[in-house]
Amino acid sequence: MYDFSSFDNFISTTLGQHIGNGECWDYINLLWTYLGGRYYTYPPSDPSSTNHGVKWGWINVEARTANTINHISQIASLNDVKRGDCVIISDGEYGHAGFASADYDGSGYISMYSQNYNWVEYVKLDTIGMGGFLGAFRYDEWYTPPVPP
Repeated sequence: MYDFSSFDNFISTTLGQHIGNGECWDYINLLWTYLGGRYYTYPPSDPSSTNHGVKWGWINVEARTANTINHISQIASLNDVKRGDCVIISDGEYGHAGFASADYDGSGYISMYSQNYNWVEYVKLDTIGMGGFLGAFRYDEWYTPPVPP
């Protein structure tokens, strides 16, 4: 149903869709599920934990480490965010996450494909302030490094 062969194909097969329960976590977790894992929002060693919100998948070091599975890299600097990266922000109690539609340009904002931003429970493109940027995860298969001149 969803096409992970390229970022463009992934977006074309998810845009406008209601994924899972309509949470931003449900949307980004599609990628982790495709890769045979899951996006943790709590330390995997704590079986009594409940969903703390998507931001805890970056804030909690154990969860962040568990989220860095094969083909996924951590991006700590906002200035290094590229198109297709899964961006995590600390927005509100639960945070928010989605996929960057373009490389970060230094403006303080980024357009992201996500769901449940402003309670809209389907995948759409929103421009979101990056004042609460926590980090990002990059699916290596969607990123092509620039060729040196």
